[in-house]
Amino acid sequence: MCIRDSVYPDDCLLLVDTVDTLDSGVPNAIRVFEQLRRQGHRPVGIRLDSGDLAYLAIQAARQLNDAGFPDVSIVLSNELDEMVILQIITQITQEAPNYGLDADQLIGRLVYGVGTRLITSWGEPALGGVYKLVAVRDGGGPGPGWAGRGHVGRFRCRGGRGRRGGGAERLRRSDLTVYALVPPVVGALSAAILFIAFAAGVVQGGSFFPTFACQAADKLCGTFDTLIHQFGPADATDYARTLVWCFVAGFAERLVPDKLKGLAAGAGDK
Repeated sequence: MCIRDSVYPDDCLLLVDTVDTLDSGVPNAIRVFEQLRRQGHRPVGIRLDSGDLAYLAIQAARQLNDAGFPDVSIVLSNELDEMVILQIITQITQEAPNYGLDADQLIGRLVYGVGTRLITSWGEPALGGVYKLVAVRDGGGPGPGWAGRGHVGRFRCRGGRGRRGGGAERLRRSDLTVYALVPPVVGALSAAILFIAFAAGVVQGGSFFPTFACQAADKLCGTFDTLIHQFGPADATDYARTLVWCFVAGFAERLVPDKLKGLAAGAGDK
């Protein structure tokens, strides 16, 4: 695309991890870059969008350096945020010298593609996925290693760290069922934990959070049975507040863990 009909010869940034990053993607990108250089153009770089990004960046940099392209950019993407970027930098700092590379020089040529984590609330994330367009010209079924047209499939790593390949396998109905059940189960557990936190008085806040009280005649709720059956929101308004917060907790997967972490931090400060 960068060379054919001279389309974008000075803005050539190639995605190299579609099939096999180190044995196919990067070597083919280098061939394109060499053709561009012979025509008087300067390539922009390559993009890595899957796998062990730190390891692949190191190995890709080695190949690019050996081919005479020490300055082209290496763009990293795939749901990056500040913590993932920090982990990548730390791993490169530790491992790059083992491969004869200057870690600071490599880090300096990296470009980070941050999108999903920047524009969406991670409590309600965007749907991530990879679309593979597959069709069969001859015969009655998909070729070896492909999920086939109209089928849901997944790709597995094989042959070493950070490599893609090995074809695809169809997802079983049981897999899809499990994936579908995970969000409601996590939401139900979060709502239950929040309910217990309200009952224990761990989360309080005047009119903002519900108040729990014992509804038994003696107002003591001193046994487990009365605690389960007679202890709850003090009145109708508190019931409403409880339902609202449990509903929110069921849909915001980070609400309960973040709140518990904050409470623990506050207790530690005291």
